[in-house]
Amino acid sequence: MSKNSDNLFFCLHKYAQQDENFTTEAFVSVLRHLARHDSPAFILLLGRLTGGAFDLEGEHPSDFKIETQTTFSEGTPDIQITHPRFFILIEVKVEAGLGETQLVRYQKIIGNSPLDRKCLVLLTRCPPSESDAAQVNACVLWRHVAETLNSALRTTTEVISEFLMRQFVEFLKERGMWMELVDWELKGGVESLKALIAMFDGAIQLAKASEKIRAIRWDRIGYSFKVGDINCWSGVYFSNPTIAVYKAYDIPKGIEKVLGMGVAEKSHWLYKQELDSENVYFFSRTPESQQVFIEKFVADCCSAVLRINKNK
Repeated sequence: MSKNSDNLFFCLHKYAQQDENFTTEAFVSVLRHLARHDSPAFILLLGRLTGGAFDLEGEHPSDFKIETQTTFSEGTPDIQITHPRFFILIEVKVEAGLGETQLVRYQKIIGNSPLDRKCLVLLTRCPPSESDAAQVNACVLWRHVAETLNSALRTTTEVISEFLMRQFVEFLKERGMWMELVDWELKGGVESLKALIAMFDGAIQLAKASEKIRAIRWDRIGYSFKVGDINCWSGVYFSNPTIAVYKAYDIPKGIEKVLGMGVAEKSHWLYKQELDSENVYFFSRTPESQQVFIEKFVADCCSAVLRINKNK
C-alpha cells in the first residue's frame, strides 16, 4: 500500500472530476489557512508566488482575500488575491496548456486595476515558453511552492499548518510536481532496488505462479502474475520501497476476514510487510536470508490467494 492512502489530498483527489481545479482548490485551502493562522508562512509563500515583486513585511495576512474562479469579461483566472493595496491574479496549470490569448486577456484585467501594486502570476509544472513568460509578472513552478512550504515547515509552531503544508508537499511530490535532490546515493539505491526486484522474481517463480510479467509504472515496480484464475501483483511502491506489497484483484468482499490476514482495498485484497521493522531486520540480513524472507512473503500470499479461489 502506498502512503498515498494516508494523505488527505490524495484521498480527496480520487473523487475529483477535474484535476486542475482540484489542485487549485487544494492549494487555496492551504493558503487560506496560513493567512488566518500562520502569518510568517503565508507571507513567505506569497512573496515566492509573486516573485518578490512586493515588500510584504509588516502586512497583515488577514487583510488578503483569496478567491477562486472569479469571472471577468476577459475570462476567469484560477486564483484572485485582493488587498487594499495589492491585486494578484494567478493562473494555475498542471497538465493542460494555456489558451491562445489567455494571458493577454488576464493582463487587461490587471491593467484595469487602479492599484499600483499588481501582479499576474503563472503557476505551472514545467518552465513556460519565453513568449508565455514575457506576458506575466512572475513565473512560478510547483516545485518552488513545495520548496517554500518545506522552508516554512522548519519554523512553524502551528500544528494544523504543519499538517496541511506537509500533506500538500507530499501530494506534489507523489504526483511528480516536485522532486528532491538527486545525490550520490542514486547508483547504490538503484542497484539495491534491482536486487530486491530480482528477489521477487525468484520468489514468484518458486511459487509457480503463471503468466508472470515485469510491471513498471510511474508509481511502482514489481511483477504481475496469476495464481489460479486470480490476477495478482507483487513488488514495491517508489514512494515507500521499504514496504513489500502483494495485491490480488477482483476478490469477493470480506475475504480478508476469512483469511485472517491482509486488508480489503476497493475490490482488491492487499497484504504488506514493512522490511525495515524491528521484527524483520531485512536490511541487516545476508542476501541469502533476504531472498528466503521474500520467498516466504510471496508464498504465504499465494497460499492465501488459493484459499480465495476456493471461497469464490
